[in-house]
Amino acid sequence: FGNDFLQSAGIFTGLDENQLSTVQSCCREEQHKAGTKLFGEGQPASHLYIVKTGQVDLRFDLPGRHTSEKNTISSILEFKAFGWSSLVAPYKYSLSAYCASQTCEVVKIDRQSLTGLFEEDNRLGYLVMANTARVIGKRFQKIEKLATASPVSMVKVIVHLATCGIVAGARDVMGAL
Repeated sequence: FGNDFLQSAGIFTGLDENQLSTVQSCCREEQHKAGTKLFGEGQPASHLYIVKTGQVDLRFDLPGRHTSEKNTISSILEFKAFGWSSLVAPYKYSLSAYCASQTCEVVKIDRQSLTGLFEEDNRLGYLVMANTARVIGKRFQKIEKLATASPVSMVKVIVHLATCGIVAGARDVMGAL
């Protein structure tokens, strides 16, 4: 992959050729098969990713249950970045990422190397973080529209997990939900 690929990912928009080449030194390519888990919810966020080919689904995992396509919050397609939790404290992935196509190729960018570049070149760091904020904002707006468009969003379910709730079967209810 080249600088054009990084530039098209959105998160590196505005970087000059030298900055893009420097970022490229932090990257490595990986190929995954359908169903492969790239990272899990709650794990330390050590990498930022860009989909090169295929599709990656971001899903929430339910304790003790198999994660399926039904748990997909967002699908990330070619040239889009994900794993932005690697750039924002507390540096834990908030969702799990799965290869959702027959195969997917991703560019994996090491957080420590990338943030080291930010310290050396503040403009690079500023541009990447500004672009990251823009990407996050667009994704949240999209999710918000989906959530408010559905009649299901009008329903609020409260499950009390205090001791008395657990005794009354609240864990079973949470599992079913």
